[in-house]
Amino acid sequence: IIQAAGVADAGNAMLVEEAGFPAVYMSGSYVSFTHGWPDLGMVTMTEMAERAACIVKRVKIPVIADADEGYGDSMQVSRTIAEYERAGVAALHIEDMSKTRGAPLPIADMVKRIKVALQARTDPDLAVIVRTDAMASWRTDLESPAARKEDCLKRAVSYAEAGADLVMVMHPDSTETLERFCREISRPVAVEMGQVTALRGVAASNDCPRDLEKMGIKVGIFATYLMMKMAPVMRRLLSEMRRTGQAPLNDEDRQHRKSLNALLGESELMRIQSK
Repeated sequence: IIQAAGVADAGNAMLVEEAGFPAVYMSGSYVSFTHGWPDLGMVTMTEMAERAACIVKRVKIPVIADADEGYGDSMQVSRTIAEYERAGVAALHIEDMSKTRGAPLPIADMVKRIKVALQARTDPDLAVIVRTDAMASWRTDLESPAARKEDCLKRAVSYAEAGADLVMVMHPDSTETLERFCREISRPVAVEMGQVTALRGVAASNDCPRDLEKMGIKVGIFATYLMMKMAPVMRRLLSEMRRTGQAPLNDEDRQHRKSLNALLGESELMRIQSK
């Protein structure tokens, strides 16, 4: 299974690479956070493509990028593919989640988007991942979890038949559901690791990646894990700074600064400057 940790900028992407991940994921939610917006489509395709290009330039591992629903209708999807290709990403995902989040986009609409995306790419190695959120509890058009699951499977199968390179299944309710989807979808399956590791049978696993791989999962993305872990730490530190007016640092803290500068290429830049 290929695991990719989610980030919003090149510096954090370099940390992901340093940690040994085989790929890095540019999270739309995380990028929105860095712009000061919630994850409600407030960041434009151009802004996302520019951020992706910055990340691609600074890491050697493949970059998987969030591309929302394609940033518009099927015509706009073709431009999104072109801009993300120009940015140099290895893969991107488009999703069936509508801006209102009340109901997913129609299957026929998504199939058209997929076909447009595949026709628009000029790099045959660019992977087009199609994400379905049809099992999400926020859906207002289908109240029954069983109905949402069947609709999600129908969608996933349709997306695979339309030519998606991978299908990303969001909001699974059990490992049995994941196994069923992997059996019935003709393309490789991707998941969001924060969702699947909370499932019974996976959470207690001593080797989650291997267990997911046995189910048939090919890609696991930690979309917003780092962002969610980072925010409370920053809030705690900011509260202490505001309360005490102090910012105590020890030798280990200072060493972290040095190691970050080393990671970012300080020595090479200093060498160039000294010539």
